[in-house]
Amino acid sequence: MKDSLKRASSPILAAMMCAILWEDCVRLFQIPRYVLPAPSDIALILFADPSESAALFLGAQQTAYAAILGFLIATILGVASGTVLASVGVLKRGLYPLANLLQMVPIIALAPLLNIWFGYGISGVAASACIVAIFPIIACTVDGLGGVNPHHRDVFDLYGATPLQRWRLLGIQSALPQICTGLRVAAGLAVIGAVVGELVSGVLDSPPLGAIIAAALRNSALDLVFAAVFLSAAVGFSLFALVSLFAHMLLSPWHPSTRPVTNQHRTHQKTAVEQRAVLVFCVVVLGLTLYAFSGPDLRSNAIVNTSGSKGVKAIEVSQQRQVKIQLNWVPEPEFGGLYEAHLKGYFKDENLDVTLIKGGPGIATPQLVATGQVDFAIVSGSQVVTMRAQGAPLVAVYANFDRFVRGIVTRTQNAPDSLESLWTTSGPLAVEAGLPFVRWLNHRFGQTQRSLVQSGGSLTEFKRRPEMAQAVFVFAEPITLELDGIPTRVFPVSDSGFNPYSVVLATNERFLKENPQTVAAVQRALARGWDSYLADPKATNAELTKMNPAMSLRAMNLAAEKITPYVRGDSKRLGEMKLERWMQLIEQLKTIGVVENSPDPSRCFIGFELK
Repeated sequence: MKDSLKRASSPILAAMMCAILWEDCVRLFQIPRYVLPAPSDIALILFADPSESAALFLGAQQTAYAAILGFLIATILGVASGTVLASVGVLKRGLYPLANLLQMVPIIALAPLLNIWFGYGISGVAASACIVAIFPIIACTVDGLGGVNPHHRDVFDLYGATPLQRWRLLGIQSALPQICTGLRVAAGLAVIGAVVGELVSGVLDSPPLGAIIAAALRNSALDLVFAAVFLSAAVGFSLFALVSLFAHMLLSPWHPSTRPVTNQHRTHQKTAVEQRAVLVFCVVVLGLTLYAFSGPDLRSNAIVNTSGSKGVKAIEVSQQRQVKIQLNWVPEPEFGGLYEAHLKGYFKDENLDVTLIKGGPGIATPQLVATGQVDFAIVSGSQVVTMRAQGAPLVAVYANFDRFVRGIVTRTQNAPDSLESLWTTSGPLAVEAGLPFVRWLNHRFGQTQRSLVQSGGSLTEFKRRPEMAQAVFVFAEPITLELDGIPTRVFPVSDSGFNPYSVVLATNERFLKENPQTVAAVQRALARGWDSYLADPKATNAELTKMNPAMSLRAMNLAAEKITPYVRGDSKRLGEMKLERWMQLIEQLKTIGVVENSPDPSRCFIGFELK
């Protein structure tokens, strides 16, 4: 018992020391929470916030259930498959190499197909966990059964043992140590597979950890992301410990690996030098911790320029006109004005050498621009507010879309009369985790009766299930469905009163202060670009198709026809933003619990006063 406690105490103490060093480094280097939260921030989410902690622990239970179910299925199928492969030489030579595909195919690419085969929720998530976990069990079973002592086989042959007796009394007993090794590896992989599956197959009414992580990333709540990751790791460690305990119980009666090592034969016995080194290390960490906590916590103001957007009249020191603009998605008509300005030389007319960087799924554009890794980035209006509420120096400088571009699509046949009736009727609704407008619609129309399921952007389930609704970009997915011959009706979310600026170009306060003329030049070039693109988008769309072959030229042209009212909106000037809209957005996000502290709305954006 004492030996077990000693073995357990070492990793626990190591984990505590790592957490202390993490906390110290975050405080000493003043790393802001929106870049890297400290362990204390994560602990507050886990234990001090009742609403968040309840949701996290409930999500951990769902993830654990799916991981255990997938692990058990993988164990049964893995041992059975490994037995067949080890017993039949032709199958082993032909199929065993193909089993490697189970660990080579990215599960994130396969997960959307699991929705079609197994449906949303626990079935699809357990299938994802099983696929990730099964190969180590198959491999260890095959190797273990293949390593049976040939002399023992001869004895069983001599006494005329049946194949089942040979497998039960000899093969599986000899292979048990290796099978247990495979089970230990599979235990951790099952949790990884479950979390990845939840990113695609999770039901959002009571979200599991994978869906919580996706939602928190969307809202730049990294402390919540780390809290969910911590719980998923705890689930993985717990499952690994249970499997290890089970393996120890199976092997302890006879296998030498489970026998305790006596003090005389220990190879890693602590020496006096090691004990002194550990003591010195602990003293250094303690001193570092006292120094780190002796001053105020300045992380909220880290990387933030205190002069803010009110200092935009400062003289531009740098004459460098090279500019990087990070997009949050692949080239599509939503960026038509940017690419028009780039292709037609409007940026060059302003003496700007602009590089447009393609985006993709999961790219953290708010953090990239807030920390100065890029000069400008495309974000959403909601992200500007949530980031500024965390102390990030994010400033919106141009709204490419004056109206909110999200909506909900249904089939035309039996379509509801309004957005409210759609929200209050039953049926599945595919939506990305963490979208603030979902909370707003629940606040505006009451808790939805629809079953919210995770959407990875695929329209496969919508095409397959006539009763399904899906959150979309009003000028993107409906166009694809129209070209596929599926008549649809789109309900813009802006009809509910939630109307933040969309596809917003943002910079950080430091860049804005030091380069006001560059920011003004980008504003002017973008206004020209959008005005030109809306007049005739065909040439730029042809170039966008080359950069994004997944979207046809016809689809891009149709999308361009639909975006004009969303780009122009009610503003008299393209890209211009109003203080009242930002005040309204902040109040709405605070009402639905997306932000706790209200940032100053006048510092969230700038107008066109720059010259």
